[in-house]
Amino acid sequence: MTGVACALLLGWASLCWGLDAGLQHYLETGELGDWSPESGRERGAALFLKGQTALAAGDTAAARVALEQLTRSGSGPWTAAGWGLLAECALTDDRLDEASACLDQVRRQAAQTARWTRLRQAELQYFQGSFKEAAAQLEELVRQDPGDLGANDALVLLALIERYQENADQLQIFARAQLRLRQGRPADQEWAQLDTGDGLQDLSLLIQGRWQAGRNPAAALLLYQRLGTQFPKSPYAAEAQLEAAALHEAGGELAEALVVYEAVLARFPDDARLPEVRLHIQRLRRQSQGGR
Repeated sequence: MTGVACALLLGWASLCWGLDAGLQHYLETGELGDWSPESGRERGAALFLKGQTALAAGDTAAARVALEQLTRSGSGPWTAAGWGLLAECALTDDRLDEASACLDQVRRQAAQTARWTRLRQAELQYFQGSFKEAAAQLEELVRQDPGDLGANDALVLLALIERYQENADQLQIFARAQLRLRQGRPADQEWAQLDTGDGLQDLSLLIQGRWQAGRNPAAALLLYQRLGTQFPKSPYAAEAQLEAAALHEAGGELAEALVVYEAVLARFPDDARLPEVRLHIQRLRRQSQGGR
């Protein structure tokens, strides 16, 4: 599961139940301990975090052990949150129908998560190539509450489907590649199947770069550079260069970051983010002059 989604589940359940001594014991020792029935709330939190930790480490089998123990415990916020993580375990193991069933359990046990679960359901439909069904769910989510925190994610996915759904075969390849990345697996085979003229290959380079950014920054920079070289007029070219500049800066390569920001200023004079780019340039120039 994405870090944001895990944080939302954890935050929502902790607000409902609270975190107490039992959870603190788990955080300090990694052990659940021999708690009394009165510690059920803390035990639920610890089982959730144990599953989350195992899932983050790529051990879905261990995550399932903890989370299935949690979901068998009854109902309540931690149980519903556990079903949410079980959905991500199933997605990671390429069992998408099971993931959908787990999300149904979340919605049944915690009605207040309905929008979140519907967004995740639409994402599953997208991964499975059911683009019309996914778009219908996303449209309804955006229409119901365009100011909701998840509305931006819904709009991004909806725009992608609407833009490329006429080329369903290529969009399906693209969706499978995104699924592989979500599963923590390489998607080189899928990316290689994309045609160069449909607008998805340049977007794929941006997504691959983002995926590599936290794993191999040098590889991410090469992907961003390739996007700019192969597709100089791509709508994603400026975004790739801005992300490359941020990567250079995060790695302490301030001179390189300054060069990239200045190139963005010259190459994309109509980009709406230019005021922010100018601020970056001014700040980096001051830093290069010793803070003057």
